[in-house]
Amino acid sequence: MRKGTKIIKTIACLAGCTLISSACAPTLTSCARGEEALTFDDHVHIWSEWTTTVAPTCEQVGEETRVCLADGTHIQTREIPPRHEYGKDNACTVCGAALNYTRGLDCKLDESGSYYVVTGMGTCVDKEIVLPYYVDGLPIAAIGEGAFFGADIEDIILPETLRHIKSSAFYRCEKLTSLDIPDDVLNIDDEAFKGCKSVKSVTFGSSLNAIGKSAFADCFAIESAIMPDGVQSIGDYAFNFCTSLGYVKIGRETDYIGQYAFANCYNLSHVRFANGADWTISKNSTMTNSRILSISDTATNARHISSQFCECFWRRNDD
Repeated sequence: MRKGTKIIKTIACLAGCTLISSACAPTLTSCARGEEALTFDDHVHIWSEWTTTVAPTCEQVGEETRVCLADGTHIQTREIPPRHEYGKDNACTVCGAALNYTRGLDCKLDESGSYYVVTGMGTCVDKEIVLPYYVDGLPIAAIGEGAFFGADIEDIILPETLRHIKSSAFYRCEKLTSLDIPDDVLNIDDEAFKGCKSVKSVTFGSSLNAIGKSAFADCFAIESAIMPDGVQSIGDYAFNFCTSLGYVKIGRETDYIGQYAFANCYNLSHVRFANGADWTISKNSTMTNSRILSISDTATNARHISSQFCECFWRRNDD
């Protein structure tokens, strides 16, 4: 969920459902259609991606909505906080508001000399971290390896200039509760968020290309993983032991899913593939002794990817 956003209303089913809880759990709705009352005892909301309906500006709150893919009628709406366009001085280029970013963090200039990398907490003891967009006029474009390893942070706001989250960057940041990956991040490397056991929601940026090995492993509280269409690869063990994970959407361009990527996700009940192509699966990375697997309904997909064929490497068959 984007930082600062909040659910402001849930629009009930057009037929008269009453939403009992915003959590997507069984027995959460009852619906009256005419004189006949129907109870969706096994209904689990499968939410679509958020769609912006009112774009935020410096001075105006925006709005976005998502719809339940299971029934097409339940809709949630939430606010998007005002959004600034920060320049090289970390001030908004439109309204002039200065970014109140966290001081004391360690940063270093990349070898190319074109951007900065956040490398550690430095002298900072804050629980809530706001990263600057620029340092000395150059963008913050990467979070370095192990930069926040085991840090006692509860919240972090990442800059829109970010492109790369390196290995173990947030390993075992056990008090983080949500992650909003900026739109221009291309890669999330191995074990980047492994062991962030309190993270419940993750919003992936639209440009994401690759999710590394064990990137979100042992994130016990994550409830859904909606991959943008551009994600091409999901590494081995990427979401292993995400025991609260209930819904996964695999992006349209994903052509590789690693071994045990969704193993031990005991509550995974729905997996939707945006691309309906068949997959070749094998227990060998060389894809020998393979078989063809067709995409099925979301419940069958979930069983295949989390248990029945979780030990396999998956490669999408191109048309």
